[in-house]
Amino acid sequence: MIFFKKKKKEKNNTQPKAETELQKKLNQTDIKYEVIDQCEQVIDASRELEDIRSEYGLVTSYLNDIQIIEELPEDEMRQIRDTAGNIMQLNATKNEFLKTEHQITDAQFTQIQEQEDSVPDAIKRLQANETYLDTIKRDLNYLEGEKIELGYQKERCKKKQKQLQRLAFFLLGLFAIIVFLLLLMKLMFQLETETWMIFAAFLATVSGVFTLVRYQDYGSEIRNSDAKMNHAISLENHVKIKYVNIKNAVDYVYAKYHVKNSYEFIFIWEKYNEAVKKREKQKQTDDDLEYFNNKLIRMLHIHQLYDSKVWINHANALYDKKEMVEVKHNLLIRRQKLRTRMEYNMDVIQRMKREIEKNSKIMGAGGAQIREIIAKLDTINGFQEPF
Repeated sequence: MIFFKKKKKEKNNTQPKAETELQKKLNQTDIKYEVIDQCEQVIDASRELEDIRSEYGLVTSYLNDIQIIEELPEDEMRQIRDTAGNIMQLNATKNEFLKTEHQITDAQFTQIQEQEDSVPDAIKRLQANETYLDTIKRDLNYLEGEKIELGYQKERCKKKQKQLQRLAFFLLGLFAIIVFLLLLMKLMFQLETETWMIFAAFLATVSGVFTLVRYQDYGSEIRNSDAKMNHAISLENHVKIKYVNIKNAVDYVYAKYHVKNSYEFIFIWEKYNEAVKKREKQKQTDDDLEYFNNKLIRMLHIHQLYDSKVWINHANALYDKKEMVEVKHNLLIRRQKLRTRMEYNMDVIQRMKREIEKNSKIMGAGGAQIREIIAKLDTINGFQEPF
């Protein structure tokens, strides 16, 4: 029995050391890949933030133009309204066929007309984003299923460990009872029970070693399940950030062009192109419209607006104050959505920076290089606080 106890003790002393060294190496590798993943998230969010800020500045400039127009003297506004009224009448004549025959709403036609050169690229981006959203949804469903499977596997191993504990206590009690009976038989009946005691001890030792090994195997499976679960959660968080950004971008395009999906966007674009081809039939109207458009641009340009030309497509807002309120309201909604997206991405960047800072301290020399990269991104993003 002493021999077996020594073997067991030596095994238990050696195994934790090996496991500790291996765990340190695994932790270092995990931290390295985790920091790389976090840096990629910061870069993605920074690119998204740059695009949003550009669009936000454009919307803000349009709002500033509205404020300038609203503060113009009444005599100047009267001339602008008269010119805008002429433009509205000419546009009504020009677009009558387009609105009835090609089933395009005023808002859709105006929006596409403003963004005509960029619509084909916008359609391609929307199709790609919708496809990517479907892929991300499948990935999230897969990760959720994997988390459930890992949780089930972990619970199964815990139940097995509890069963082994109960078995170990049962075997220990059984061995004690057998030893007690053998000793009792030897004392009362003077029987030779040493051989049976040795055999019982041997069986108890074998059973104990088997139970211990199986218990450690299940413990290893639990640790592996925890590691895989953490990896799945990290991956899921990364995918969710991408999903939110893409979903916000898709919803913004839907609201901007008044469509429900890319198929409707393509349909509207095709109908718009068909309508544009009919412009050749309205040459005289076009000439008159060009005259009044240029007149309106010159009248607005005097007041140093950011974009005087855009008001050609919003002559109704210059003519009717209620329409101007509607245009301003839509711009405010667009700017609020952009602000929400900016805050979300800035929060993602700051959260990832804190995680990177924590992990970079563990990385040592490699962490300094990571901090330098993040500091450069802070300069680009306009963050004042040092990393």
